[in-house]
Amino acid sequence: MIFAEATTVFVSALLLAGALASLMAAIHLLRSGDAARADRLPSSMALALTALWLLAYAALGEANIIVRLLETPRNLAWIVVIYRAFEVAAPHDRNAAVRKVTLALVMTQLLQPVLLGIELRVTDYPALLRDTQHTAEALQMLVCIGALVLVHNLYLAASDGAQRVVHWLSLGLAGIWFTQLSAEGVSYFAREAGDFAAGVAAAVHGVFASAAWIFVLLSSRADAASNRFRPSRKVAFRTLSLVVIGAYLLALHALTEVLVGGELQAAQIAMLAVSLGIVIGALLWLPTRELRAWLTVVITKNLFKHRYEYREEWLRFTRTLSSRAGDTPLPDRSVRALCDITGSRWGRLYLAQSGGELTCAANWNRSPPEDVDRMLPKALAEYLGTTGRIYDGAEADIHDGETRSWLDAQANVWAIVPLLHFEKLVGAVALGPPAYARSLDWEDFDILRVAGSQIASYLAERQSQETLLESRQFDAFYRRMAFVMHDVKNLSSQLSLMSRNAKLHADNPEYRKDMLVTLQNSADKMNALLARLGRYGTAGTGRRETVQIGGVLQRLAEQFAHSRKVVLGDCVQGLVTIDPERLEQALAHLVQNAIDAGGEPVEISVAVEGEQARISVSDRGSGMSAGFIENELFKPFVSTKEGGFGIGALEARDIVQAMGGTLEVRSAEGVGTTFIAVLPLAKARIEPAERIDQNRAAA
Repeated sequence: MIFAEATTVFVSALLLAGALASLMAAIHLLRSGDAARADRLPSSMALALTALWLLAYAALGEANIIVRLLETPRNLAWIVVIYRAFEVAAPHDRNAAVRKVTLALVMTQLLQPVLLGIELRVTDYPALLRDTQHTAEALQMLVCIGALVLVHNLYLAASDGAQRVVHWLSLGLAGIWFTQLSAEGVSYFAREAGDFAAGVAAAVHGVFASAAWIFVLLSSRADAASNRFRPSRKVAFRTLSLVVIGAYLLALHALTEVLVGGELQAAQIAMLAVSLGIVIGALLWLPTRELRAWLTVVITKNLFKHRYEYREEWLRFTRTLSSRAGDTPLPDRSVRALCDITGSRWGRLYLAQSGGELTCAANWNRSPPEDVDRMLPKALAEYLGTTGRIYDGAEADIHDGETRSWLDAQANVWAIVPLLHFEKLVGAVALGPPAYARSLDWEDFDILRVAGSQIASYLAERQSQETLLESRQFDAFYRRMAFVMHDVKNLSSQLSLMSRNAKLHADNPEYRKDMLVTLQNSADKMNALLARLGRYGTAGTGRRETVQIGGVLQRLAEQFAHSRKVVLGDCVQGLVTIDPERLEQALAHLVQNAIDAGGEPVEISVAVEGEQARISVSDRGSGMSAGFIENELFKPFVSTKEGGFGIGALEARDIVQAMGGTLEVRSAEGVGTTFIAVLPLAKARIEPAERIDQNRAAA
């Protein structure tokens, strides 16, 4: 007796505390909640009505007429919350089935006050009263089942981003409706056991309802940006959820029948333990991502002929590739599309470069790789290109040292999908494992191979469009050069006319004075045109010579001696086989760019490391961002200088590469830029070191 009274006082205290917390949470949502969230106002109303219901429950008991009346507006408010939560999880989707089910639940819930009124009028007729109560309980169970189905589909139908938004809200809603379903089920199936079992189940429901504000507030902190509705085998999984709920009701009925057959005290204690166990189990075992993935694999393996629902997968795949939402680049969308198919946690795209190597171009759900891991191993790339197979770690014959080191650095690569376009490898996508790790099978290989081919087509089309755009830009450049040639023609005509007139008026002092002015102006114009043509023109192929690299740098410094902005630094001599004129032109482009960047002085130097000569051109100008260097620096007609052609760096790189070297770039915004032309030495032996007088070269 004392234990029962203490339990009642404890439960009442919990209900009162929950009522106060729910009311404060409702006020907090109204004042500080995200106004863009469609479920903010319904959630506030539901918490306020729940607080009112909890106060009445604590003061009057669960069987009081006022408590039962207040249950209807509270349930209606939570139904509206579920409906509005669908809009949060899928702002661009309007599901007619959800609206129909919601309307049916609202109409069914509105029958409860009607049945309650009938109960009050038939109290003198026990049989009719019992039938009315059974009807009300059965209808309320239908409402609970329907609400659980909606919550179930809300969670499963949302994308990964939407699940982060509705995760806590779904947990709270499932707890409210599940515990009410348990309370109504116990009351319906075990009325003969007395009121204690039903009271315990109702108390569990009340305690959980008093904690609902926690889940609502946790959900309100989630970000609802860029969510997308993503149904998956909707009919099958909805039917499965109904079967699970039906099995639960049958088990509950069987359990109550067994308990009723025993002693009343034992039945009451067992019912309390079962109710608490159900609530605790729901809290602990609400499907995590890993458990959901495992259930999906088990269900699809045993209930469906194929692992994938190909129509839905292909529609989603195509929609992801073609969508421009948020201006997401095509490489990032390509990785996401493949990860969505397999449920992979992360993905990384490698694209073929001009030299044939595959370097990292996009990442999804994973940070960019280190410099040593940015390139796909050569043996692995050759395997993907020649066989066209999807690498899943089983090919031991390509596990050379480089590939093993690369795979160890990646830690958990699940599959590598080649992107083939007309039997040419344009890239590859490395996929991480899904939430529930499994081995790839023939269905995975088939769908990934086809999807990879489609992605390769998209990427090849993008490359073709960029090439076409560049060709159009070259056409514009050629038209611009036509204007330059027109200016040269005008200057030539002017000089020719002056030459003819000189034969007639050479003795005239005034004419000679005008002629000198004209010659000076023409020379200035010609020098300006030649400077532009010298910076952006294209030199001939020339012939290779083995020369001292220091001599090339000395002549280069002398070209810019008049500007007094170029300093010749350390200059270690070494023999290189080059075309001196073209290398000088390439370095002149870099020096002129450094001067234009405004970071004086510009220092040029050469050092020898191993069997390479490293020629550096450094400035202290404004510098360049990593993104500009990666994506824009070596594209024609892209320049950070106003009116610049954007060809100098591109031509310098092409000239250095044509001589068997490479051009490296190191830059930081606000610090400066260093270009390093790396050329192979003509022979491994370094010539005797020789310093060149810096002051004389810079003078």
